[in-house]
Parts: sequence; C-alpha cells; structure tokens
Amino acid sequence: MRKFVFSFIVLLFLVSCSSGSSDFRSVKWGMSMDEVIKAEAKEQNNYVSKTSDFLKYKITLGEYHVRLTYQFKNNRLESGTYVYDAENETLRQQFIDSIKSALNKKYGDGGKVEKYGTIFSWNWETSNTVIKLSPKDGITAVVVYRGKLSASSENL
Repeated sequence: MRKFVFSFIVLLFLVSCSSGSSDFRSVKWGMSMDEVIKAEAKEQNNYVSKTSDFLKYKITLGEYHVRLTYQFKNNRLESGTYVYDAENETLRQQFIDSIKSALNKKYGDGGKVEKYGTIFSWNWETSNTVIKLSPKDGITAVVVYRGKLSASSENL
C-alpha cells in the first residue's frame, strides 16, 4: 500500500512537471533565468546556487530528496535535471522504478536503451521535450528533461 501511495504522489508530481502550458515543472523551454527563478519562488524550493548557465535547488520529489538543476544557454532555458544520490543501490532502484512507472503511465512505455552491459536508460518524448531516466556511477539516478530544439543539437 505504501508503494502505491508513493507511486501516486510521484505520478501527480510528474504530471505537474509538464502539464498545461508548461514544458517542465512550471516553466517553458526558452524562458530566461529570471523567469525561472520567479516560477520556482512560487514553489518555495530551497535555492542553492546560481551561475551564468545554471540554477540549482534542493527539492523533495515524493519521499526522495533530490537536486534540481536548470541549464541555460544564452540566458534561455534548455533543460531541467533531477539528481538522486541514494544511500544504497536498493534505494536507487526503488527511485528508478517509481519514476519509470510514473513516466510510463503518463507517456507510455519508455524505450529501453542499453548503454553499458547491464546498465540501461529509458527515454520518453512529448511534443516539446525529450525525457531520459538513467542510473549513473555509484548509487546516483538522473532524470533529464530537455527541450527538443536543444536535444536535437546534442546527445542526451
């Protein structure tokens, strides 16, 4: 039951990530850094740092504490990334399974892509966005949302 409730919470959060007129969370690709800062201020997330190309926050995604990074090019939003640093492989796999389930429910089955032997990533697409979920080195998992214009010009 607890897993179902958590999956439902994650699904609701992911639905809010790209619903209505937004491409990711409450923002659209191409927004300026100031516009993204204002949108995140409404969410009352923990601001961490800012450079000319990145905004970083600490947020809660369901029951997981993750890092949220917005990437900009020429002051225009190109991507948003969630990074989960798990305490162990089991927790990382639970995070991946929950996110994958929520994204599959929203966008259909993500295409599974083999990368390095037994390590896989999953991909989804919307009209404006390419989404990639993948484990990374150690016990980290990453979910990248990238605007299609920037995704077509570089590899995820």
